[in-house]
Amino acid sequence: MHEENAHAWRVKRLDRGWSTLLAHDGGEMRVRNIGAEVAVGDYVTIDTNEERVSEVLTRKSAIIRRASFEGARATSHVVAANLDTVFLLHAAPSGVNPRRLERELILAFDSGATPVVLLTRRKIITCNFWR
Repeated sequence: MHEENAHAWRVKRLDRGWSTLLAHDGGEMRVRNIGAEVAVGDYVTIDTNEERVSEVLTRKSAIIRRASFEGARATSHVVAANLDTVFLLHAAPSGVNPRRLERELILAFDSGATPVVLLTRRKIITCNFWR
């Protein structure tokens, strides 16, 4: 953890306007994130009186994708923040799709994290990170 984030909470999970936060000592708290652009991995400060996220601290890295529907192509969405390493998992027996791998590598490099490509010997049944 970075020195400047020593007293901040880290976003563990997001659920429709609510954030589950982790403290540096392992404690958990659930607060509202209304009005704050929060992503999993963000370091945040909280307003304990209103039980909500008050500030999102500066991100070290972020995986960002553009909106998935036609009307909002110009907007972006932070999927995860403050990552050191991004693992890209592909099944070798199915044949690695080079264009897909290239897109994922660009996304990982652009995030500021270090990408690692993992090839498996078995077919991957399902792994949908973008839900």
